[in-house]
Amino acid sequence: YGRRQGKIAAALREAGPATARELTTTLFPSAAGMQVFLAACELLGNLEVMEGLGHVRRHFDGTHYLFEAVA
Repeated sequence: YGRRQGKIAAALREAGPATARELTTTLFPSAAGMQVFLAACELLGNLEVMEGLGHVRRHFDGTHYLFEAVA
Protein backbone atom coordinates (compact mmCIF):
# COMPACT_ATOMS: atom_id res chain seq x y z
CA TYR A 1 0.00 0.00 0.00
CA GLY A 2 2.75 2.41 0.87
CA ARG A 3 4.30 2.42 -2.58
CA ARG A 4 0.97 2.99 -4.35
CA GLN A 5 -0.02 5.72 -1.89
CA GLY A 6 3.33 7.39 -2.47
CA LYS A 7 2.61 7.46 -6.21
CA ILE A 8 -0.86 8.88 -5.58
CA ALA A 9 0.52 11.61 -3.32
CA ALA A 10 3.24 12.46 -5.86
CA ALA A 11 0.66 12.71 -8.67
CA LEU A 12 -1.48 15.04 -6.55
CA ARG A 13 1.48 17.21 -5.60
CA GLU A 14 2.53 17.48 -9.24
CA ALA A 15 -0.88 18.09 -10.81
CA GLY A 16 -2.73 19.74 -7.94
CA PRO A 17 -6.32 18.88 -7.03
CA ALA A 18 -7.76 16.16 -9.27
CA THR A 19 -10.82 13.97 -9.59
CA ALA A 20 -10.61 10.22 -9.10
CA ARG A 21 -11.09 9.79 -12.85
CA GLU A 22 -8.19 12.11 -13.65
CA LEU A 23 -5.96 10.28 -11.18
CA THR A 24 -6.98 6.91 -12.62
CA THR A 25 -5.92 7.90 -16.13
CA THR A 26 -2.68 9.42 -14.78
CA LEU A 27 -1.67 6.43 -12.68
CA PHE A 28 -3.04 3.67 -14.93
CA PRO A 29 -2.59 5.06 -18.47
CA SER A 30 -2.76 1.68 -20.20
CA ALA A 31 -5.90 0.46 -18.41
CA ALA A 32 -8.80 -0.31 -20.73
CA GLY A 33 -12.32 -1.63 -20.37
CA MET A 34 -12.94 -3.38 -17.07
CA GLN A 35 -9.39 -2.59 -15.97
CA VAL A 36 -10.35 1.09 -15.69
CA PHE A 37 -13.11 0.20 -13.23
CA LEU A 38 -10.77 -1.99 -11.18
CA ALA A 39 -8.06 0.67 -11.20
CA ALA A 40 -10.56 3.32 -10.06
CA CYS A 41 -11.74 1.06 -7.22
CA GLU A 42 -8.17 0.52 -6.06
CA LEU A 43 -7.45 4.23 -6.30
CA LEU A 44 -10.57 5.24 -4.36
CA GLY A 45 -9.77 2.75 -1.61
CA ASN A 46 -6.29 4.20 -1.26
CA LEU A 47 -7.62 7.76 -1.33
CA GLU A 48 -10.04 6.97 1.50
CA VAL A 49 -7.25 5.49 3.62
CA MET A 50 -5.00 8.45 2.85
CA GLU A 51 -7.80 10.86 3.73
CA GLY A 52 -8.31 9.08 7.05
CA LEU A 53 -4.59 9.43 7.79
CA GLY A 54 -4.68 13.13 6.93
CA HIS A 55 -2.47 12.78 3.83
CA VAL A 56 -5.20 13.74 1.36
CA ARG A 57 -8.06 16.21 1.55
CA ARG A 58 -11.31 15.88 -0.43
CA HIS A 59 -13.60 18.77 -1.33
CA PHE A 60 -16.63 19.25 -3.55
CA ASP A 61 -16.36 21.98 -6.19
CA GLY A 62 -20.09 22.00 -6.94
CA THR A 63 -19.78 19.34 -9.64
CA HIS A 64 -16.98 16.92 -8.71
CA TYR A 65 -15.09 15.69 -5.69
CA LEU A 66 -11.48 16.79 -5.90
CA PHE A 67 -8.60 15.25 -4.00
CA GLU A 68 -5.46 17.13 -3.04
CA ALA A 69 -2.31 16.24 -1.18
CA VAL A 70 -1.89 17.71 2.28
CA ALA A 71 1.58 19.23 2.70
